[in-house]
Amino acid sequence: MIEAAAREAYRAAFRDPAVRHAICEDYRAALAEDLAHDQADRAAGRKLDCPVLVLWPHSQEKPGRLHPAGIWRLWAGDVTGVATSGGHLQPEDCPDEVTVALVPFFAANPGGV
Repeated sequence: MIEAAAREAYRAAFRDPAVRHAICEDYRAALAEDLAHDQADRAAGRKLDCPVLVLWPHSQEKPGRLHPAGIWRLWAGDVTGVATSGGHLQPEDCPDEVTVALVPFFAANPGGV
């Protein structure tokens, strides 16, 4: 589903060992530092104080599973969201749907996001 130019840009970036290392470090941090910070924020009752837009694929909506926007409401007070037809790479998978969600979100939150 990714356009050839976007796919080649990803491939070019992934050829750089520093990029691959940074990606791995990001995932590694999620298991240690990020988790510790998240737990501390949760224990202290801290939440994001900015508006949050959540986009998720329809495939993530499953009975008995916490809704994606509901997950983010645990972390932020002002959450809006919409399901899209995309997958993991939503801007590439469904750019029109992403744009339709982003434009009013940013228009409603000028300068604050």
